[in-house]
Amino acid sequence: MAKQIKIEDPIVEPTIDKTEETKRNPVQLDKKKHTEAVDFVLRSYKDSLEYQRPFFQKFLAFYRMYRSMREETKQNYAGRAKLYVPYAFATVETVLPRLIGAKPKLEAIPREVSDIDNAKNNTNTFNYEWDLMKMKEILKLWVKQTLIYGTGVIKLYWCYKDNDEYLIDQPKAELIDLFDFFIDPQATTVKDARYIIQRAERNLASLKENSNYIVPKTLTTSVEKDEYKLQRDAIFGLVKPEDKGKVQLLEYWGKYDLGKGEEECILTVANQSLLRAEPNPYLHKEKPFVSMVDTQVPFQFWGIGEIEPIESLQYELNDVRNQRMDNVTLILNRMWKVKKDGGVDEEDLISQAGGVVHVDDMGALEAIATPDVTSSSYNEETLIKTDIQLTSGVNDLISGTGQGKGPGQAGANTSTATGIMLLQEAGNARFKYKLDNIEDSLVNFGEQLLALNQQFIDKSMQIRILGKDGEVWEDVKPEDIKGKYDISVEAGSTQPMNKSVRRAEARELLTTMIPLQKMGIDLKPIIKNLINTYETINSDELFQTQPVVTPGETINGGINANTGAPTAPGMEIPQSFDRPASIAAGANNG
Repeated sequence: MAKQIKIEDPIVEPTIDKTEETKRNPVQLDKKKHTEAVDFVLRSYKDSLEYQRPFFQKFLAFYRMYRSMREETKQNYAGRAKLYVPYAFATVETVLPRLIGAKPKLEAIPREVSDIDNAKNNTNTFNYEWDLMKMKEILKLWVKQTLIYGTGVIKLYWCYKDNDEYLIDQPKAELIDLFDFFIDPQATTVKDARYIIQRAERNLASLKENSNYIVPKTLTTSVEKDEYKLQRDAIFGLVKPEDKGKVQLLEYWGKYDLGKGEEECILTVANQSLLRAEPNPYLHKEKPFVSMVDTQVPFQFWGIGEIEPIESLQYELNDVRNQRMDNVTLILNRMWKVKKDGGVDEEDLISQAGGVVHVDDMGALEAIATPDVTSSSYNEETLIKTDIQLTSGVNDLISGTGQGKGPGQAGANTSTATGIMLLQEAGNARFKYKLDNIEDSLVNFGEQLLALNQQFIDKSMQIRILGKDGEVWEDVKPEDIKGKYDISVEAGSTQPMNKSVRRAEARELLTTMIPLQKMGIDLKPIIKNLINTYETINSDELFQTQPVVTPGETINGGINANTGAPTAPGMEIPQSFDRPASIAAGANNG
């Protein structure tokens, strides 16, 4: 791998021409086969588009709800108030940080004893490339896309481009707009899909410079406007300026017969022209996409996100809140019955403090009574929110906005650390399933990354290893990453780090273990664990080597040998490490 140099606009399509082993193998097709290939790609694209139209319509609705944009056709109550309660947004933004709490650590697990040493090299390479690809930012968007729409997709490929200005030679990852992603309607996963098509827009000039493509002279710039993207932009009244220098590409990854039997291929079509036709350039022959699902649906590729199950409840909540607002408005600004020819000036009926209405006949004017129903609407709103919380698993305690008095939490004491831990543990059970789905996707990501590294790292490279002693640079050669490995995500590396819960657990453990000290249990690691939950304190500095003394003795300087705490001059060392009152009290205050 060559030295990494940042570039502003890296190519998206992989250029595979580094070595004889990985040299591109473009296929020259005659006119008939050229037409057949174009028709095949366009037909596959149309089949997927028609199948995915209902999903795309739902995605537009979910996008509106996440952006808290009111849709009149979905609201049963058409009143004066137009409030949208951002509950769908709050649900997504509450779940997201609970699923991404730390940098995931991909590990290579050797399948053979001879690969043990190389497994560590692969793991270190993964961690370095994770930062190189800026996967921290991509992962957040990937998971958010998954939570909103139910499914998220990234593309993982090797990017190599070398000229006089810059050199890029590394794996790359990009988030795919779901409106540009078309999969075999029969597929349930990326791996079992017969094909996947990515739609993209590219500058015609850059296509002609890209060695991946054979661009005919007759190819003209033309981009078909996507109806769903236009609708998404129209929600906010956005109109993107037309870029007349671009061409729309359909990049097909999947099974096709180029003349030697059906095999994994890549076909790229633009405006009825076939720009690229060759076998899949990756040795692992996988399609370069990784999908993530929030909640899986058996025998379907598209999953269920956080918004879909609460869609109708969100609209109901909007109706109830707007009805209450209108009710209050009518009470404060009441309506009037006015007798015809009663001599009432309707301009005087505008509600204002100290206002006066002049009439010729005292029977000419009568207020229309508006009953106050706001108290019942609060009960209705509570029921709706309870339904949403039961559906999403996001209650007030998990979101950090209340004391956890939501559904399914009766009897829990939220005033103690133990009670908080019990409630949060119950909530975490819902998120563990989602975390498993994320980790499954990261395993697929790691498998593809491993295959790319083993194929394209063809020279010694330097990788950065971050540790307690700072950063260390090590050389990794192609032979250092060879072998067969399974990929795993280090247990707990994706778990959010809740400091309060960790601290409460540490206190609980110390309180439990103190009575067992007489059996010879060393409390020092447990105390250090508790101290380490306070990041501003270094536990190693507190545990300096002390003189060894026997119980009942004092040591120079008035230091308690058991606790390391200062003592009064001549104070005796206690016979046992009794439970400190401060720790006993602290175990129940969170």
